[in-house]
Amino acid sequence: MSDFWSRRKAAVAAEEAKDAAEVQVRARSETAAELEAKTDEEILEELGLPDPATLKPGDDFAAFLKDAVPDRIKKVALPWAQGLLKPLTKSAKACWPMSKKWRDRQKRLRVKR
Repeated sequence: MSDFWSRRKAAVAAEEAKDAAEVQVRARSETAAELEAKTDEEILEELGLPDPATLKPGDDFAAFLKDAVPDRIKKVALPWAQGLLKPLTKSAKACWPMSKKWRDRQKRLRVKR
C-alpha cells in the first residue's frame, strides 16, 4: 500500500513540475514578444546595459549573458567569443599528435599483455 502512495506522490510532483515549466515558458514567450516590439536602445536602457559598440575585448560582458537580454543584442555584444575560440582550436590541434601517440602506445601495451 505504501508503494501506491509513493507512486502517487511522485506523479503529483511531476505534474507540478510540468505546470511550473509551462508557466515559465509562457512568461518567457510573453517577455520575448514585448522585447521584439522595442528597439535595442530601449532594451539596453531598461536593463541598464552599456552600448555594445562601445565595449572592448577586456570589458566585462557578463551582464549580456543574462536570460533577460534578447539574442539579437547578445550576438552584437559578444563578437569576442569568436576570438576566444581560435586559440582553443589551435591548442586542441597542438594536442592532437600527442593524444594520437598516446593511443598508439596504449594499443601496443595491450597487445604485449
